[in-house]
Amino acid sequence: MRNWIHTRLSDESGFTLVELLVSATILVIGVFGLVASVDTSHKLSDVSEHETVASQIADRELDFAQTIPYQGVALSAVLPGTTGGAASDDTRWNAWLTSGILPHPSTAFTCSTASSSNNNPILANDEQSTGCEIACPSAPATGCPALGKLAPVSTVSVPTSTGTLQKLKIYRYVTWVNDRACASTCPNPSITGYRGDYKRITIAVLPVVAATSTTGVAAANRLDGPRQPVVVSAIRNDPKLGAGNAAGGVNPCDAPGVECQ
Repeated sequence: MRNWIHTRLSDESGFTLVELLVSATILVIGVFGLVASVDTSHKLSDVSEHETVASQIADRELDFAQTIPYQGVALSAVLPGTTGGAASDDTRWNAWLTSGILPHPSTAFTCSTASSSNNNPILANDEQSTGCEIACPSAPATGCPALGKLAPVSTVSVPTSTGTLQKLKIYRYVTWVNDRACASTCPNPSITGYRGDYKRITIAVLPVVAATSTTGVAAANRLDGPRQPVVVSAIRNDPKLGAGNAAGGVNPCDAPGVECQ
């Protein structure tokens, strides 16, 4: 036994080439696995950061929209556009409009006209209909006594934890809402120029990277998550209209020097 141990300790033959290759292969696999896990961790962190930033921007935009006087809560332009980079943005804007970002009841009337037949209190309006969009690029217009204050699409860049700027696309939607719950006592059952009882403000925000040839959000220009926009929404009612728009009431919003939002 002692001689065997002495023989092993004095053996200078070392590792075989096969043993070295196997060891190197195991080492390389381990290193690649470690690098891949670190890269995945960074991507997950980026996705989380992008989604958080998009959520904060969406909340900020919605809060701002709700501070605008009611008459100005409308889009400042009509989409889709047809020139320059804006066409890509308009394509995305319209795609989200008709893909479920806004309510689409199975039985509904559109808002294509402001006639009394469209102010049916027992039917919900189809907010994906272009007739339900509140766009006021000029005023006065039907249902738009003031210029719209919200651009359909805009871009914002914010700093990230790494010190770089993160670019985000902001898509805004303003649509008429018909409330079936209050039926004939809704604020707007037969008001000329109105196409719904309330206005819905919807904000969609998607992180993107700067593109060299387009300002759109093609798949190649998106950051790592979120793949779908962060969406927030709120309802605005006209402070000058009460339940059923009952006549004879005294409304402080009509007093000189008083502006209701």
